[in-house]
Amino acid sequence: MILAVLTQESAINKIIGSNLGRCYYDDAWPRNPEGKVMRSREAVIFEQIMADLGMNPKTTPVSCPISQDGLYGGAMGPSQFMPSTWNIYKDRVLAITNTKASPFNNADAFIGTALYLKDAGAAGAALSKERIAAARYYAGGNYKRFIWSYGDQVITKAQEYQKDIDIINS
Repeated sequence: MILAVLTQESAINKIIGSNLGRCYYDDAWPRNPEGKVMRSREAVIFEQIMADLGMNPKTTPVSCPISQDGLYGGAMGPSQFMPSTWNIYKDRVLAITNTKASPFNNADAFIGTALYLKDAGAAGAALSKERIAAARYYAGGNYKRFIWSYGDQVITKAQEYQKDIDIINS
């Protein structure tokens, strides 16, 4: 399921992490109320994350807004965490890896995704609960709108990956 989420979030042709965003956090985006790609409260957190990692926020790509789903972009790295969400998970990732956690590091992104999905109820759950957890991953509190779109796409991908894993293990 983790691979399916990462594929859904940042893959082009199943190459995870190949689409980390084509916008920058302070790009103009006139279609939302603040006129920027990233909501101002997320931008403040993003700038702090970038400072902590020694990265330049102005040259680090983030997701562009998806017009049909929301007004703002700004998701980071292969797992496409919003800065405020990454702030929730970075210390837990650090506790596992013992290194400064970065949403742009593939291993950290993988661990962060696993922790988020576990917290969202996916661990050892039925497909219906996994579908909901995937939708929560995508849309947070607005997840109900995405259970049968995003959530179902993740479950379908996860089942495909599981078939591949079963073949390898046989």
